[in-house]
Amino acid sequence: TKRENCHDDSAWSVFWTSNDKLLTGSIDEKVKVWKPVGDDETKPPTLELSTLYPDHFLGVISVSASADGSIGVVSSLDGRLSVWDLVTEKEIRRMQPGSADIWSVSCHPEGKLFAAGTQSGHIVVFSTDGSEDKPAARIEVPNGKFVMSISYSSDGQVLASGGSDGSVSLFNAETSTFTRRVDGHAKAVRSMSFSADGNTLLTASEDTTVLIHDLRQGSGVAGSLSGHDSWVLAVGHSPSRPECVSASSDKCVRVWDLGE
Repeated sequence: TKRENCHDDSAWSVFWTSNDKLLTGSIDEKVKVWKPVGDDETKPPTLELSTLYPDHFLGVISVSASADGSIGVVSSLDGRLSVWDLVTEKEIRRMQPGSADIWSVSCHPEGKLFAAGTQSGHIVVFSTDGSEDKPAARIEVPNGKFVMSISYSSDGQVLASGGSDGSVSLFNAETSTFTRRVDGHAKAVRSMSFSADGNTLLTASEDTTVLIHDLRQGSGVAGSLSGHDSWVLAVGHSPSRPECVSASSDKCVRVWDLGE
């Protein structure tokens, strides 16, 4: 499935919630929520706009949500972090940690915490409902490169980060310790997403591809998805089907069948 002109500018982030909605964030300063529509298994679903969240100044870098799709987190180019109640469609809190160093975000599956990757090469963890901007934890990335993407596994036990050099690092989310590195991209890793069972990690890159990593097979690449005409800036696993969604600076959103 392909939806053209979903945004007025490049779509930099996408997230697929467990209640089957797609969140997309763009440099056009908007976060949009889409609903896949279609009951005919012989035809791909279409994407219909459900909700619009405007005014994320200077553009949206990253969007993420809790496992039940009730809490959403957004980072924007002005360094602002926003936490939204996606059920009531109201903003819970707005944070300005102090600089535009914050880049990518990932909401913990339980919705109580979220992690943010920074341009200075580390990860900070915040509370979604806390009143302070001070992080609850800080994690150093081994190579110290710009953390352009970040993702919690579906059980919240693993935290993955993607670097500007194409590297992917895995951490124990509970202890904040580095566990191993996964390779495959030669250019920056812009987005990543775990499968529901945690066995597969998808990584999207400026090399225009999405790589499929089977984490049970060590650090090897199990497959590749090609079709975008420019940088792949976002990728998200379906929580219930062997499918994923990707968004690119070519202004297209694609839904892929991973079962073939």
